[in-house]
Amino acid sequence: FFFKQKTAYEIVDCDWSSDVCSSDLYGDKQVAGKTALFQVKLLELKNKVLPELNDAFATQLKEGATVESLTQEIKENIRQSKQEEAKRAQRQEIVDHLIAEHKFEVPASLVQEQSAALMQWMVDDFKRRGIKMPQPKNEELESIKQRAESMVKSTLILKEIAIKENIKLDTTKLESRVNEIATQLGKSVDEAEKFLSEKGITQRLRDEILTDQLFDFLISNAKISK
Repeated sequence: FFFKQKTAYEIVDCDWSSDVCSSDLYGDKQVAGKTALFQVKLLELKNKVLPELNDAFATQLKEGATVESLTQEIKENIRQSKQEEAKRAQRQEIVDHLIAEHKFEVPASLVQEQSAALMQWMVDDFKRRGIKMPQPKNEELESIKQRAESMVKSTLILKEIAIKENIKLDTTKLESRVNEIATQLGKSVDEAEKFLSEKGITQRLRDEILTDQLFDFLISNAKISK
């Protein structure tokens, strides 16, 4: 068999598939020169060949990087990831406590709106991964509704705390965040502000900063019981 490869092999769920074209020299004229799809399943990898860990390899991953700089960057990313995970867990614990301590009914319209937003986020996430989202089961829909209700409750509670404690957006923190983004984008501050406004990101930044301020207040005033 003589084959001329037409496209590179592509791995999908451990299956390799490739469109190949049989050579015109192939004896069977009914097959010669025609395209066929071959699928091969990888059952076992006999020999794994790893690249040498050196600066040349590091440069392939990131321009100008060395093994040492790449190692430090990975360590820093892990540290930040663990820090963010701990912060999320702490905030979720606070939110759970606030919801448990404040029993009240929330408007059904707000829960429906939040549920729809969660569903859309799930659909978009599946699309990004190139997968069609399966039809949610009844118990999954109920779980989404409960999560939406908790999110609405926490938002209303936090807003009430902000009003009661007179916690307002720290504009210096917003300016600092915009300056950081401007530097990352390689734009002037005015250009960055225009970009953020056009993309509808400015309000989200304001909400994130005010949320940080609220949780800083709650944590600093929390009474810790053992």
